[in-house]
Amino acid sequence: MNVRPRLSEDVSWLTADFSSILVVVDMLLSFFCVQYVQRIHTLYVSSAAAIYSDLLSEAVKVFDSMSSAGVSADPYTYTILINGLCKRGLWKETTPSISKNRNRGNIRYFDEMVGRGISPTVVTFNVLINSLSKEGRTEEASKIFLHKEPDVYTYNSMILGLCLTSNLEEAHRLFDSMADKGLKQDACSFNLWMKAYCKRSGLDEAIQLSKEMQKKGLKPDKITYNTLIDGLCKIGKVQTTQSMFTEMQSYGVCPSIVTYNVPMNGLCKAGNIEKDLWGMFVEAEKLIIEMKNKGCMPDATTYDTIVRGYLEGNCVAKALEFFKEMRGRKLSLNDTTKSLLIRSLSADQLNNLDFPET
Repeated sequence: MNVRPRLSEDVSWLTADFSSILVVVDMLLSFFCVQYVQRIHTLYVSSAAAIYSDLLSEAVKVFDSMSSAGVSADPYTYTILINGLCKRGLWKETTPSISKNRNRGNIRYFDEMVGRGISPTVVTFNVLINSLSKEGRTEEASKIFLHKEPDVYTYNSMILGLCLTSNLEEAHRLFDSMADKGLKQDACSFNLWMKAYCKRSGLDEAIQLSKEMQKKGLKPDKITYNTLIDGLCKIGKVQTTQSMFTEMQSYGVCPSIVTYNVPMNGLCKAGNIEKDLWGMFVEAEKLIIEMKNKGCMPDATTYDTIVRGYLEGNCVAKALEFFKEMRGRKLSLNDTTKSLLIRSLSADQLNNLDFPET
């Protein structure tokens, strides 16, 4: 009777070391079960790269060994491996040390799959373009961008990279060209532009974009409002952020912890700069109460911000009040604020808090 090994969908075996995997592969090849070897190839590489980040190097070994043995991978496997390497910033692992044409900025596994006649999908291109763009490597990303008919995600990734490198003219050209390609800009497309405008103090342009976005039938999301609220705070219009809170909630968008922390920081800074300490800090405390009432509990950043603000305004008693509440929730100050608190307290106060004096 022919006994054929069966490969389970359970991926717990991925924790086996590289040599064990090769033993299984050799056994399967001896049974001429190439299809199961291919299954191991795809399942191991894909799952190890996607689920077990610490097994990524092992996944690369299995991938390279099986590829050398003539076991081909599919576009999905290549894309997962490339994505895993990109996410960990392992460009040395993906870029060949010697390239016939260095100006192309080729990616090793991308070149390999093309060389083997395996067509990269738009997702493969998007993974590379997104990763390169986030690192500011827009020249390399642009060359990959030209290889495949891009989708909205591809355009957004390129626009992100161009905005990060302050190449706003080219980013604007791409943004406008999406419609010419029959692609509809999405909320992400507009959010990227709003962030770019806010970074260079172009809040009016960002607000205008949000209105244009709504005219196109796109619903503003948390990122939209967080961007605009941050823009308002950066130009000192902290108290006008309340209208943004009202608008976002009217659209059914719930403020996140980030949405609250941005004006919290702005209010605390404004209180010290404008010497309107109590007025601004009353507003900051109102925000904390609102957060709690809406079930969005303050995090370490929230407490750190208000404790630091009160300390910088020489209101040690109020700072201690929030610090004790923070401690009760098992949250910690960052090192800078903790040092400021220690310098602001007397030896007795430090002892009561179990803080070291130095």
